[in-house]
Amino acid sequence: MSEEEQQQFEELKEDRNGQISADDADIEDSKDDQDEDDEMAETEEQGAFDAQLAEAEERKRQGARPRISPVEGMLMVLAALTFDGGQFLFNLIPVLGIVISIIIDIFAWGTFFLWLKMKGISFGFSAKWGKTRRSGGGESMLKNPLFIITCAFGIELIPILNALPAWTLAIVVTVLIEYAAYALAKTGLAKAV
Repeated sequence: MSEEEQQQFEELKEDRNGQISADDADIEDSKDDQDEDDEMAETEEQGAFDAQLAEAEERKRQGARPRISPVEGMLMVLAALTFDGGQFLFNLIPVLGIVISIIIDIFAWGTFFLWLKMKGISFGFSAKWGKTRRSGGGESMLKNPLFIITCAFGIELIPILNALPAWTLAIVVTVLIEYAAYALAKTGLAKAV
C-alpha cells in the first residue's frame, strides 16, 4: 500500500471510530429516553388504577347503585322482545326467514354486548373453567353476561329453536343477576356467600 492509500485508510478508520462513538452516544440517549418513557407509562398506569380505585370507593361510599337502572332494564327487555318477535315472524318465511334471523341474531348479540359493556359490566374469565374475575361481579360462568348472551345467540342460530324468546330470557336473567348482586352487596351478604 502506498503512503497515500494508508493515510486514507487511517482517516476512514478515525471517521468510523468517531461515528461509532456518536452511535454509542445515541444508543445511550435512546436507552435513557426509553427508561423515562417506561417510568412515565408505569406512573400513568398507576394513576389510572388509582383513579378507578377512588371511583369504586366513592361509589361504595355514596351507596352503590345497580349499573342497570330499572328504566334501562325495561328498555333492554323491550329490545329483546323486539328481536325475538321479529325472528318469530321471519321464521314463517321458509328459506329467506332463516337468513334474516341469523342477521337479526348477529345484530342483537352486538347490541347487547355493547350495551352491557358501556354500562361497565365485565365479561372477563379467569384461567379456571367456570370462574369469572371478581371485577365481573360473579363467581361462575352462569353469572357472566357474555356467557348468557352467547348461549342465547347459540340457541337463536338453530332454525326451529330460534322461535323461542331466548334473547328476552337472557336479558331478564342478566338484569336479575345485576340486581341480585346489588342486593347482596347492600345487605352485606355478598361477603358471606
